[in-house]
Amino acid sequence: MTGVRRILHVLPDLSRGGGQVVVLELVARCDRTRFDPFVCALGGPSELADAFGSAGATVVSLHGGGVSQLAALVRTIGRLDIDLVHVHSDSDRKIGQLAALLKRVPVIGHLHSPWAHLEPMYEPGDPWFVRWSSRAKARLRSEVERRAVAHYIAVGGEVARFHSGRLTAPITVVNNGIDTERFVPGLPADQLAARSSLGIPADVPVVAFVGRLAPGKGQDTLLEVMQGLSQAHLLLIGDGDQFGSLADRAVQLGVSDRVLFAGNRTDVERLLITADAFAMASVSEGLPLSVLEAMACGLPVVAYDLPGLQDVITDGEDGRLVPFGDRSALEVALGELLDNGSERREMAAAARKTATSRFDSRLMATEVEAVYDLVLGGSDRDVHRSGDVCRSA
Repeated sequence: MTGVRRILHVLPDLSRGGGQVVVLELVARCDRTRFDPFVCALGGPSELADAFGSAGATVVSLHGGGVSQLAALVRTIGRLDIDLVHVHSDSDRKIGQLAALLKRVPVIGHLHSPWAHLEPMYEPGDPWFVRWSSRAKARLRSEVERRAVAHYIAVGGEVARFHSGRLTAPITVVNNGIDTERFVPGLPADQLAARSSLGIPADVPVVAFVGRLAPGKGQDTLLEVMQGLSQAHLLLIGDGDQFGSLADRAVQLGVSDRVLFAGNRTDVERLLITADAFAMASVSEGLPLSVLEAMACGLPVVAYDLPGLQDVITDGEDGRLVPFGDRSALEVALGELLDNGSERREMAAAARKTATSRFDSRLMATEVEAVYDLVLGGSDRDVHRSGDVCRSA
C-alpha cells in the first residue's frame, strides 16, 4: 500500500451504542502504519468523544441537518483528504453515502442487524401520496447505495444472509469484537467486592442483562422469569424510556426486592462479574456486544434461539438456547444452570474461550482492514472471513 489511507467513520452521534462501541474498538486497534482513522458525528449525544480522542481518532461534529449538513460533510471529506467512508446506521448511511458519492470516494457499508433499510416505510392505511413518496425515496436510497457502496461488512452470518438478496455489492462477514483484556472473569474476592458495592448478598444466585430499557429487549420477560427463580436476583444494566413501566412491573410481580436497576454504567465489566449467568430474552438481535462481553467475563448465556445467536453460542457447551418465545423454557434452563455449579463452571470456561478465540476486537480490526485493502486496491492479502457468506455482485 502506498502511504497511509484515511478512513472516515460516519456515525449518527457519539452515544454509547453498539455501533459506536464497535467503531471505538476499530479505532483503538487500527494499524496506524497503514490507516489513519477519523470519526464524524452528525449530532446528538457526545459521551464517547473523549474516548475516541484517547483512542487516536480525529473527531468532527456536524450539527444541523438536511442539505446544509450534507454540504458540510462533503467539505469535510475533501478537507481531510479522505480515501474511504465507512457508514454504520440508517441516518449516517443516507448522508454519508451521498456525500461520498459526490466526492467520488468509495464507501464501506457496515450491516449491524437484519433490517431492510432500503424498503419503503409506510403504514398499510397511509394515503396514496404518502405511499408513493415513500416508494420514491426508497428507490432513490437504493440507487445512491448501489452507486456508492463498494463493499459491505456484516456482523454475522445471519445478518449477511438476510441482506444477501437485497444488495448488489459483495458482503464479507466480520464478527463483532470486544476488548477481551478488559472483559475478564473475576476472582471470588472481586465478585464479593462488586456485589457489596451494589448491595447484592454474597450467597444468592445472580442473573445479569445489559441493554437499553426499551420494547423488544426482553427485560419484562426476565422479570416474569424471576417469579419462578425464587432465590435469584436480577441485575439490569442500562437505561431507557421503559424504566418506569419495568419498575412498576417488578412491584406487581412481587420481585422488586430481587431486581436491581443499575442504570447506564461505564464499568460494565465490573458489574458483570457479580453474576453467575447472563440471560437474554430479546426478540431480535444481530450480534449483540453484551453477549460477547458476558462470555468474555466467563458467564454462560441463556437466551432465545435467535439466528444471530446461533453464530455465537453452542447450546450445551458455552450457553443454552431455548425455543423462541418460550418463557418457561428460559426459566427452566436458567434454573438448571444456577442449580448446577459444576456445569456452570464448565460452561463459563467454554464461554471465555469462545470470546477470546473468535470475538476479540484485534481480530475484528484485522479483518475489517483486509476489506479496506480490497476496496482501496492496496494489498494482495485475502480477506479472512469469520462467517460463511461473501459474494460478488
